[in-house]
Amino acid sequence: MASGRTGVWTSAAGLAVGAAVGWFLAPSTPETVTRIVSVPTPVPVPAPADSPAPSVAPPPTVPMTPAAADPVEVMALLQERDRTIRELKGENERLGHSVPRAELASRLESLSLDELTTLSFEARKEAQRRLLAPPEALAARYAPFLAWPDTGVARILLRGKYDHSIEKRGGGAYWSFATRDHDYNKEPDLEFQQESFHSGFYGSSEGFFLDLGDVPIEEVPEDAAQFPAGLSTEQQAQWTLLWSDTPIGPVDRWREFQDTAHGMKLSKRVAAVSGHTYVLRSVLPGEHDLLAAFRAVDMEFGGHNLVWRVLRKWDVPRRR
Repeated sequence: MASGRTGVWTSAAGLAVGAAVGWFLAPSTPETVTRIVSVPTPVPVPAPADSPAPSVAPPPTVPMTPAAADPVEVMALLQERDRTIRELKGENERLGHSVPRAELASRLESLSLDELTTLSFEARKEAQRRLLAPPEALAARYAPFLAWPDTGVARILLRGKYDHSIEKRGGGAYWSFATRDHDYNKEPDLEFQQESFHSGFYGSSEGFFLDLGDVPIEEVPEDAAQFPAGLSTEQQAQWTLLWSDTPIGPVDRWREFQDTAHGMKLSKRVAAVSGHTYVLRSVLPGEHDLLAAFRAVDMEFGGHNLVWRVLRKWDVPRRR
């Protein structure tokens, strides 16, 4: 009887093991398993008389085989990784970050306080020069245009990004078409912040933008009688107003000009878009009054490289 019971137990155990193995190998989803490994159900073996009940071995571990990746996708990912690595290495070398951080820290610790402050001053001055200088390729590209009077190139940086690296007030986020300076204290006409160009932010100044879209700056007309290509009837009226004489002297007439500009939906803020050309009427009472055209050519260091031209200037009573 003991032998019969043992045989029955062994048979039941074998069936249980077979069921466990089948459950363990069943795929949860088609995506995670490519094939099912078939494991035969153990055949019951009669146990010898008076032998202890055999122990049941755990089901074998069968590794799940993930779905094979697309070789084309893998190759594309590897190429993208290599390209990113090359770009990062090139940027690192271009910025001169070739000294390991630990070595650089050791060098700085070896400097006296006087040497350190001098180095800090020189480093900030050099950083300012590089950050504010537009690329030489930009000037070369627009060389024929830059031969015209009252033209130039400039870079305007994002407000607040480089305050720690630039000595000029405003961190390079301002530009004056009159003084040709980035300093906020030097009659600024233009500001770049929050992905927009701003004007009319300085004292009692006013500024009004007209976005011409992708019009080459060389094709911006030199007088009010001609219109840039592609302007709507409303924009043509705005263009004409921007060229009009600004009555800064009589207060009532100056307010009338401002009210007219606002009524025509001319704004002191416009989206900064690379490849767009803008016209800006900037009025700083007691300092200057001008109409400038500028093109946002491309972005670099989080700022815009500009090519510009002053179209007209008006006489302004200077402050005493």
